[in-house]
Amino acid sequence: MAKKWILGILLIAIAGGGMWFWLQHRNNIPKYQAVSVMREDINITVPSTGVVIPENRVEIKPPIAGRVEEVLVQEGDTVRKGQIIAWMSSTERSALLDLARVKGDSEVKRWETLYKPTPLISPISGTVIARLIQPGQTVNQEAILVLCDHLIINAQVDETDIGKIKVGQDTEITLDAYPKDPFAGQVSRIAYEPIVTG
Repeated sequence: MAKKWILGILLIAIAGGGMWFWLQHRNNIPKYQAVSVMREDINITVPSTGVVIPENRVEIKPPIAGRVEEVLVQEGDTVRKGQIIAWMSSTERSALLDLARVKGDSEVKRWETLYKPTPLISPISGTVIARLIQPGQTVNQEAILVLCDHLIINAQVDETDIGKIKVGQDTEITLDAYPKDPFAGQVSRIAYEPIVTG
């Protein structure tokens, strides 16, 4: 009879413990939700850092030595191929105009009509990235303007990741100057000569 009482008390204790455990953990019971299976692409990101450089950097040098009369562009301006970007006078024209100014405006106009300035022509369509002259400045054969057609990112990729990159793949570019505004890009070429760093 005592064994039956002990067994009954034990069963009640187990049931009570189970009830208490369920009450304590009922909110932790995993909930399941049915979803449809879909086939999609998995994006693999290969992070890299690089520098922004012009792909084709063109230095404009004057065809003659002389004086800059007028500069028609500023840094950041977009120019087209064949556009006149500056006017300059040869050394001879500059000397004649300086002498004519002593004689008066009519003499200056006469020589300006007879002896035209030399135009500087943009050889490419692109952007002015450097203006190294001002009107009135005497120049010889040094670069006076620098143009580029478009900018590229020269980035280094680790050898463990280079196999994942293909020409034509889309890229996302984040510049330090515009961290919240990423730019879209594309892989244009892959260099095959490795560079050993650090």
